[in-house]
Amino acid sequence: MLVSRKYIFVVFVCYLVPVCTSVGLSACEKIGLCQCLFSNGVTINLTPLSRSRESSLVAALADVTVYFHPCSDVPLGNSSKSSCAKASSLCLYNKTSNTYYNLGKSADAVFSSEGLHTTVLKYSNLGKSAAIQLVCESVPGAGSTLVIEAVNTSYAALVLKSPWACARRVMDADAADTTMEGMSTGSLLVILFFVFSLVYAGGGALALRFLRGASGREMIPNYDFWADLPYLCRDGLLFMISGCKPLPAYDRI
Repeated sequence: MLVSRKYIFVVFVCYLVPVCTSVGLSACEKIGLCQCLFSNGVTINLTPLSRSRESSLVAALADVTVYFHPCSDVPLGNSSKSSCAKASSLCLYNKTSNTYYNLGKSADAVFSSEGLHTTVLKYSNLGKSAAIQLVCESVPGAGSTLVIEAVNTSYAALVLKSPWACARRVMDADAADTTMEGMSTGSLLVILFFVFSLVYAGGGALALRFLRGASGREMIPNYDFWADLPYLCRDGLLFMISGCKPLPAYDRI
């Protein structure tokens, strides 16, 4: 009876505590080329890694070099005639035999949960296989690194340490993607517009003040142009409304 009570207590605690129902105890279903989703709504999404400056990761151990490009297939390695030259997501190069091995494409990658809170990305191709253990790098500003743990003629064990290997709620992952990926083109253009406007107005006013001794509204760069701009816009709008026909003037009878 005591054993039964302990068992019920453990089940009850594991149901309530998120850590017991998180990454380590459920399968991560692949929902994208390099994204998986756990049954409790937690996701691991490596997609931003493929768009960062570290999109191609390289790891070396003795005479073996591994090239990893998550989420998409690109030419890997330094040989244009190798099996990795056309399209590969994970490639292994053996310097001793001067041979490249294409370990798989991004579409072939499989997410697997092994042990408590351990998620592995597995590749397999033509009798060769590799397992990349995903390790969350939670240090602010940390980059992504790939390390070879073990390797032989048919298998490679790797470790990927990255902020993108951290398990997040779906909404949190989307927010992190937006924040860490960088500014959009529109945001950059807006910032540049205000910077150039400030330089134009401030620099022009200072130049007119100290070079020409201007004061008041005379310090506004190209004041006459900006003063006439509303009337120029009005004339242009009327010209378009009239079908691009010349507007009547007083000297025309």
